[in-house]
Order: sequence, then structure tokens, then C-alpha cells
Amino acid sequence: MMDFLLSLLFVGIHTCGLAAALHAILGGRTAEGTVAWAILLILLPYLSLPFYLFLGHRQFHGYVNARRAGEFEINHLSRRVFENLSEFAVHSSFWEPLNQLACQGATQNNSARLLINGQNTFSTIFQAIEEAQSYVLVQFYLIRADTLGSKLARLLKSASSRGVEIYLLYDAMGSKGLKADYIQSLIRSGIHCMAFNSGQHNRLQINFRNHRKLVVIDGKKGFLGGHNVGDEYMGSNNTDDTNWHDAHVELEGPCIMHLQLSFLADWYWATHRIPNLNWHPNPSTRLYPESTAVKCLPIATGPSDSCETCSLTFLHLINQAKDRLWIVSPYFVPDQSTVMALQLAVLRGVDVRILVPKKSDNPIVTLAAWTFIQDLIPTGARFFLFYEGMLHKKVILSDHLHCAIGTANFDNRSFRINFEMTAIFESKVFTEKVSSMFIEDLKFSEEVLASDLKKTNTFWLIARIARLLSPVL
Repeated sequence: MMDFLLSLLFVGIHTCGLAAALHAILGGRTAEGTVAWAILLILLPYLSLPFYLFLGHRQFHGYVNARRAGEFEINHLSRRVFENLSEFAVHSSFWEPLNQLACQGATQNNSARLLINGQNTFSTIFQAIEEAQSYVLVQFYLIRADTLGSKLARLLKSASSRGVEIYLLYDAMGSKGLKADYIQSLIRSGIHCMAFNSGQHNRLQINFRNHRKLVVIDGKKGFLGGHNVGDEYMGSNNTDDTNWHDAHVELEGPCIMHLQLSFLADWYWATHRIPNLNWHPNPSTRLYPESTAVKCLPIATGPSDSCETCSLTFLHLINQAKDRLWIVSPYFVPDQSTVMALQLAVLRGVDVRILVPKKSDNPIVTLAAWTFIQDLIPTGARFFLFYEGMLHKKVILSDHLHCAIGTANFDNRSFRINFEMTAIFESKVFTEKVSSMFIEDLKFSEEVLASDLKKTNTFWLIARIARLLSPVL
């Protein structure tokens, strides 16, 4: 009898594995991810089935439905904002595809200021919070209750005590180590706090992360970039490996409305409430020290999009490049279409340089990245390894006029699984400032040469396995 039950269990598990593999084949967005899941589910269903239940979803069910529940209010508000932005609209062959992808338009009369590393970024953000008069929107993927997190809490409480409305949104998985006492103390101070929990309506939907990091002050000033709230982003640790180097951008002008609309959608998903915000776009009337006049479009992307907005945005920047394409990313695991676009860019004479950390916080991704280096260096692309800590910047320079800074990495998770936001800029002056940052980082990097690819067969076998696993992580 026991043998019969074990045989039945064996058949049942393998049948479920085959069914899940079929589900992956029918619903997978990429060949790489589909093949990886199908192989694992067929050969190792005992191990892979539980992971597939939680990690195998490729569409975020519920986010669109939640928005539809408040469709009248949100859509009415969106239409009014878009009408108000029409006087600042930008139209050109470069911007039109991006405008269509974002379902909103790029604007002019903005100013942008590049903020490099944590000290510069958070001192500027904290000063803006202290100057807030009406409300502050704060959204981070990760918040720690360390020195930096405690300072943020004190500033938010102080602003709340003087009548400023504070809305704090954080990702439940990214901030899973955040103690309840931290949030409860903020709530007791009158601050609106909410975790973005992708599994709140479906417990099997925990693979999705809200990776956006943005701050908006009174609907007039905004911040966007790669920094999270943790001491490691301040360069305050003792070892280089744990010092994180990142970049943010301070924005003013009509583009702030796009940051607010993104926050509104995320806040409504988490709370089913719409905060009372300033929806009157204002042109940037003065340029702060080191800021620059720019045309700008912040693009919110995520797994609820009808198409792959993030990867298409990156492909557009790659395909538009005629002279220079410089990329900075902590995790470089592109899909095949992106690899081919990079190869074509090299073949048409574009100077393609890719800067990644020598050692990242994800060993599997670090190993997988070597296989893409192996694919691209023979065509003429140049790779550089940053060795002075964890390089966490997400930057693209496309020629000398356009650049992008945001939260999206060059990997499958950012392309298809995470909620991200990337700001696209048009400005020779601002792009040159971003270029100078790239060149400065190269001083602490070593170039990967063709001879460095002559590693052992064992290394490449492990790296290829890591590449196979990377699309499902």
C-alpha cells in the first residue's frame, strides 16, 4: 500500500511539473526564462514547483484591477494633468516612441541636478523635506532603521508636526527587515505609512517588487534615482566592498507631475485611497547651483504594463545611438534582443562601454554577467569592472544629447518583474555632467581584455548555469 501511495505521489508531482512547464511555455515573456523554468520543472519538479508557484508569475494580477476600481477618479485626474501638461509638450522623432510607451508626454521647462553618492543625495533631499510647506511623498524599495533611516524618520515627524502631510510607501519585501516599531512611531506622529505588498491579494504573487525610489515635495520638486535608505549608501562602512556608489537626480518643472502620477498609482494599489495633491504643473523658474535646463520624461514601468515598457525604453536608447553608448549597471544580465542591439551598435561604429561592479551583492548575477561579456567583447564592446565598492548606479548615455537615470537595472527582473522608474533627459549640458561622472568612475575600474576571457572550462560551465538561472531570479 505504501509503495502504491509513493508511486502515486511520484506521478502526481511529475504531472504537476509537466503542467507547470506547459504554463511557463504558454505564458513566458522571454525564451531564456521559459526554457529555464521548463527544464527545471520537468527534470526537478520536487525542487522547482514550490519556487515556480511564487516566482513564476510574469504578470502582476490585481494592479490593473485596483486601478479600474478607482477608474473614474484616477483617469479623470490623469486627463486633467495631461491637458495641463500640453503647453510644455515635446514632440520629435526621438520622443514620440517614448511618449507612446509611457502613455504620457515628455516636457520642457524642467531643471535637473545630478546628485552623486549618498552624502550629496540625502543632504539635498533632507533639506527639501525641511522646506516642505504642504506635503511630502516618499517612496523607497528599502528602508533600514539605522542612522540614515532614523534621521529620515525624525525629519518626517518634524515636518508632520508643522502641518505637512507625509505619505510614506515602501516595498514589503525590500524592507522586510524594517521593525514594526519604526513604522508605528511614524503613524503615531500622523504620517501616512503603507507597505507595497504584491501578495496582499494573491499570496502566490510575492515575486514582484516595487523598486522605485522617489521623493516629491509640494508637487514642485522631486528626486529620483538608485539610492535606498541605508547607511551603506552613505559610504559609512569600513570596507570598500560594502560601500555603495549610486546616483540620484533632483528635478523641478512639469515633469514632477509624472512622478506624482506614478506614486498615486502605487499608493492607490496599496490603500485604495487618493491623496489630495497639487496637480498644477509649474515650469522651473530658477536653476539651482549645478542644475541644468532639460527636456525630461520619467517613465514608470512594471509587470502590469501591456507591453515590455522598460526593455523597449532601453532598446530605443541603444538603437538611437550613433556615436556613443555608455551604460552603468550593478547587474548586467540582458536578454537576447538587447545583446543583439548592443552588437549592432558596435557594428555601426558606436563607442559601446559598459561599466559594472567587479563584485556585486548577487554572486549568481555576477557570474552570469561574464557570459554576456564573453558575447560582446569580440564584437568590439568594452567592459570595465569598478573595484572601489558596490557600484549601484543605473545610467545610460546615448550620444551627447540624451541620457537616462533611474531605478532600473540591466536585467530581467527590472525589465519584466519589478516596478521601476527611469527618467530620460535631453540636454547636452546635463548629459555632459553624467558623462563626467562615468569618466570619473572609470578611474577606479579595470578594463576586461580579450585575454581575460581565457578562463577554465569549469568557470564557464558554472557561469553558463548561472546565466540559465538568472532569468528566473
